[in-house]
Amino acid sequence: MITTNSNVHPNGTAAPATKARSVRLRIRDVTSTHEAELVLDASLRVGAVAETVAARMQLPADTAWALRNDATAAFLDDDLAIGDAVGVDDDTEVFLTATPRAHLGAG
Repeated sequence: MITTNSNVHPNGTAAPATKARSVRLRIRDVTSTHEAELVLDASLRVGAVAETVAARMQLPADTAWALRNDATAAFLDDDLAIGDAVGVDDDTEVFLTATPRAHLGAG
């Protein structure tokens, strides 16, 4: 994604266009019946990405969804930016799984 910086340098020249940071994701649900390939702004919150992907895959709306990194088996922190959570550059594709968020025990 190319974005244009509308700021003007002190010398009066326009700032050059800058490339926004993005991440390439391939996300599937836990049964592997749905899959989505996305290129997203790396600053999007993991929780928002999980909700959006679940809706796009028509997964149950009454379930909270989490994203798990297939390479590390770690669940991503909902409050982090997706780019920081997966820690990769633009050209690397990351494989994730949308997993129902389950809470064990009462409460």
